[in-house]
Amino acid sequence: MHMALIISSKLSSVLLITLCFSFIMFVTGDGAKCHQVGCGCQFTNQSGTYEISMEALKEPGTYYVVSGTYWTYYINPCYAFTMPKSDCKDVTMCQKGGNVFFAVANDEIEAFSPFINENSPVTVTYRAIQQGGIGRQMIINLKCGKSDIPPTKVIVGGGSDPLTYTLEIVSPLLCPHQRQKSGGSSSGLSTRKKHNNQRNL
Repeated sequence: MHMALIISSKLSSVLLITLCFSFIMFVTGDGAKCHQVGCGCQFTNQSGTYEISMEALKEPGTYYVVSGTYWTYYINPCYAFTMPKSDCKDVTMCQKGGNVFFAVANDEIEAFSPFINENSPVTVTYRAIQQGGIGRQMIINLKCGKSDIPPTKVIVGGGSDPLTYTLEIVSPLLCPHQRQKSGGSSSGLSTRKKHNNQRNL
């Protein structure tokens, strides 16, 4: 009888652990879908609704400059700009080599990947645009970090149309900011409020 109780207790513990593990996998396995809101996205999990915004990364009229062996890239994730005497008009990414310019992306965002956790990037894919019969598409991996790390390289991929231009931006500004607590009460936080508005996700 005593042995049966021990076995039953162990089986119950195993079952409980299995159920808990299954629940965790169900909740976090595919991540929380991040819906576009302005130049960013919002997702909802068990703690509430959060927003990731790119708006404060670069002011209008400014851009990141990433220099490669031959090509130089100019990027502003949110605010379109125009390079003088070039084909880069109202773009968020421009590729330049010598006197040759290619428009890579405008401000039209196609999709955001699901939010998994703060250690995993959220990927934003911009709509592909055509120039000279070739499609080009910007992809940015957004990572929450303790300090700002601007993009240092652009990886060009995709052997077929469109060519993809992938880069990574790390910043405290990209950490999720709580917009609404679980249960419906608003936190009243703005995406412009920077590093200290993080909550337990």
